[in-house]
Amino acid sequence: MAVPPSPSGIHRPAPLPEKEPRQARRLPLRRKDLLLLALVLLATVALLALSRILPQPPAAPTGGALPAGVAATAAAAVTPAAETPPSASADSTRQEPANAVPPTLVPAQNYLSIRIGRVLYDPIPLLEDKELEIAQPDGRRNVVALTPDSIVMKESNCENQDCVQQGAVTGENRDRRVLFNQIICLPNQVVLSFLSPAEAEAQWEQAYPSAAKPAP
Repeated sequence: MAVPPSPSGIHRPAPLPEKEPRQARRLPLRRKDLLLLALVLLATVALLALSRILPQPPAAPTGGALPAGVAATAAAAVTPAAETPPSASADSTRQEPANAVPPTLVPAQNYLSIRIGRVLYDPIPLLEDKELEIAQPDGRRNVVALTPDSIVMKESNCENQDCVQQGAVTGENRDRRVLFNQIICLPNQVVLSFLSPAEAEAQWEQAYPSAAKPAP
């Protein structure tokens, strides 16, 4: 179709028709996608049900106060208790004699909990600056530097030295660290935990159900 000339004699092309906006097309879910989604949901429900049905792993056996033969440079500042070798403890709580007076947890602002292998020892109150050497019968050795508000693995004879490089745990950074309140030495099977008073009391009551709480 010819375009009529404009009054000025210049031919102008006819305006193009406006395009309608494209509407987003909704692709229906395929049958295969629906089946996969259903299988994932069923697997999630099955795992949740199994986690409630299967028995929970037993708590770590308690070894009482850290033995003097293990803690070479410092003793646990707790009421003396019967020392239980790591291999001899089988229950999560110790069987105390009927007439025995349960030990009490020394009050402190922070505590150190030590696990060697599967044996969890009593919380140690952090009352002063000192070093604690953990020497195991097979030659594995760790040295922990303690202050009233921090713990740090100062030395270790493990090969990778990861525990030494994990740095200090303090009351301020314990919730921001990758391992939170713990320092872990996997080769030597030593786990240090920086505990608040509430956490220390909970561990103490599990080991000594009849023990009194520390005085405020």
